[in-house]
Amino acid sequence: MPARTNPLAEVLSVSVPKIFDQAQNTTANHQKNVVALHKIHLDAAAFTESVHNGKAIKLTGERNFEDAFIDMVCRVLVVKKGVSQAERIVKFVGTYTKYLNEKGRSSQPSVPVELFFTRASAADTKKEADDDGDDDDDTTSSRFVARLLKFLVNGFVAKDKIVRYRCVRILAEMVTHLGEIECVPMPFVLDINMTSVTPSEDVYMMLRAALIDRVHDKETNVRVQAVVALSKLCGSEDASDVNDDEPTAIDVLLDTLACDPAAEVRRAALLNIPLAPHALPVMLGRTRDTDTVMRKLVYSQVLENNCLSVDHASMGAAHPRVLSIAQRELIIRNGLGDREPAVRAAAGGPTKAEDDQAIQNDVIALLKYLDLHESTIAEDTLLSIFATRVDIFEHLEFKEDYWRELTPERIFLVRIFVEHCIAIKDDVKLDASLPVVTHLAFQIQNAYNAHLDNTEAAAARESEVSEEQLAREEDARLDQEFIIGELLRLAASLDYADEIGRRKMFQLIRDMISQEILPESLVSRCL
Repeated sequence: MPARTNPLAEVLSVSVPKIFDQAQNTTANHQKNVVALHKIHLDAAAFTESVHNGKAIKLTGERNFEDAFIDMVCRVLVVKKGVSQAERIVKFVGTYTKYLNEKGRSSQPSVPVELFFTRASAADTKKEADDDGDDDDDTTSSRFVARLLKFLVNGFVAKDKIVRYRCVRILAEMVTHLGEIECVPMPFVLDINMTSVTPSEDVYMMLRAALIDRVHDKETNVRVQAVVALSKLCGSEDASDVNDDEPTAIDVLLDTLACDPAAEVRRAALLNIPLAPHALPVMLGRTRDTDTVMRKLVYSQVLENNCLSVDHASMGAAHPRVLSIAQRELIIRNGLGDREPAVRAAAGGPTKAEDDQAIQNDVIALLKYLDLHESTIAEDTLLSIFATRVDIFEHLEFKEDYWRELTPERIFLVRIFVEHCIAIKDDVKLDASLPVVTHLAFQIQNAYNAHLDNTEAAAARESEVSEEQLAREEDARLDQEFIIGELLRLAASLDYADEIGRRKMFQLIRDMISQEILPESLVSRCL
């Protein structure tokens, strides 16, 4: 008696390999082949068998298509990294997953493929199934993705390192196109015999546990792909779903970022971990990484790309106003003080301004984010900028209108600029930047008189203002003292060959010292 044959399986054994054969040659035909493969998928899904006297349906066609698809994937699993044909097949599998996702959204807006991971308890799912009377969530696409994911997870523990790498690589590609997977069990699916509806295991937890194991794989390539895939799971992870003695996905990734011995794995973690307040300190710690590329990526990718929101309408997680002063100083100190020119260039960023005034304003804006009073980071930052970004140093000019409205940042910039010119013996820039002695004496006198007037006015109405107003006035007083102190330090660098200017300055300093109201912080500056 001849053996029973399966005509559908025979057809699929020819049509599916034909599509994969075309997909491995070039990515240009992927979209066309994805559409053709989806048509074959739908045609195969139409083949069903009635079992249990018509009480249940056996999805024969779907099973045959999944077998043919997985058979093609198996042929890729043993191909080592770097073979272009295998990489194209991996991309093709990801593209097909993305296509199923998009088709699910367009045909069933309320139930896209992501609902394969929809958050719902088993009781809630059963109740909804009873209320609706059908299994709308249990679609051809969801069953296909479920089986393919489980098949790949089984390959995570293979002895062959190439198979482990390929399984994790394909899963990472699929998860990337599916988007963030929610931390929940998947809905009801048909059992392996396709004869009844039973609750499946928690697919999220299965993927999470398997990927965490692969994050600690002994092979660097496997760890890189596991980090990429796991980063897609942590976006919607709920800490309440994780046991107290078990780390969360984001904690595992941060530990990998800080401690993994391979630079490639640390880079993958840095570029894929969602930027969050509790993750930022670990990321900033990579500004002292042993790998030059890693240090550069912190500035060029993480900080620069997250300075503003996606729509550029609000501040991002890495905006200077969001960071603390200590974090700002850490970023600048490590970046501009790095031994590698490429890292210093990434930390300094490109100069987008084209005129002198705009460049000067950019430097002043940078100083507003730093502590000028007690820390030396601001001074070190400017000196590093002057040394590494000569174009900025050459464009700085302090004309007459610059001195009309002095702020702590503006006068601090002048003082450091002058001291740097003296240190490198650039007499041309020094002569062009230094004001005459008489002019600076009048600046000091005006600033000191304004300080006295504000102090007397604040003392007269001290009992009439609120604590908040007093705090603002105290901050303004400290700023005025700082401006006067910087002007006095600048005066020490002037050329006193001008007799008139010298007499004016000395008389002004004597008058200031003779007054009891002179702040203690300015006494040493006057002397």
